[in-house]
Amino acid sequence: MLNFTIPFLPPSLNSIYKATHLKGGSIRIYKSEEAKKFERNASFFLPKLLLKEKVEIYLRFFISNPQKSDLDNLLKLTLDALQKRVIENDSQVWSLTCHKYKAKEEKEERVEIEIVPIKE
Repeated sequence: MLNFTIPFLPPSLNSIYKATHLKGGSIRIYKSEEAKKFERNASFFLPKLLLKEKVEIYLRFFISNPQKSDLDNLLKLTLDALQKRVIENDSQVWSLTCHKYKAKEEKEERVEIEIVPIKE
């Protein structure tokens, strides 16, 4: 079992993707600078392990205003931050359990992560 804490929350799902209209009418979707910054900063709190086996992941989000944060919106960037650092690919996640909790203050916001390799 592996335990980590990212001492801040990912940005809202609404702010992690940007779109650019290209010539010919096509649209290019890309990660925002805010999303890249979260992944970059989160990497300082995650070891480089690159687990290859199936895993179970437990996520606990501590949020100062939990009514304004959708749990599913917090998942994408958190899993992206784990990918290529702790696990090779998020397709290895066979079980995902997440909860949100009330943090007393904004400075106490964080993501607690527990990863359990599944032995076959």
